Amino acid sequence: MNNDLHDFEQFMKRREDAARAYVNGDAEPVSRISTQITPVTFFHPNGDYEQGAEQVSSRYKRDAGYFESGGDSSFEILQMAASDGIAY
Repeated sequence: MNNDLHDFEQFMKRREDAARAYVNGDAEPVSRISTQITPVTFFHPNGDYEQGAEQVSSRYKRDAGYFESGGDSSFEILQMAASDGIAY
């Protein structure tokens, strides 16, 4: 396994943990793995969006407050690859 893929797999584990914290009302883990550099856009499930690192971070913090302790989150990775600093 190349280092890029290993690093990306570790990031995806952190991403899943962050999602789990988020649906329990804690946006901090998501904020730690989110970019702090513009340009960035967040497309919200309700159809609107936020642009800019500060605006996206604020949105994450605000939206996490809609959740309460006891929530759960999971996702299934259908395909994963990483090489030369690019990953999906």
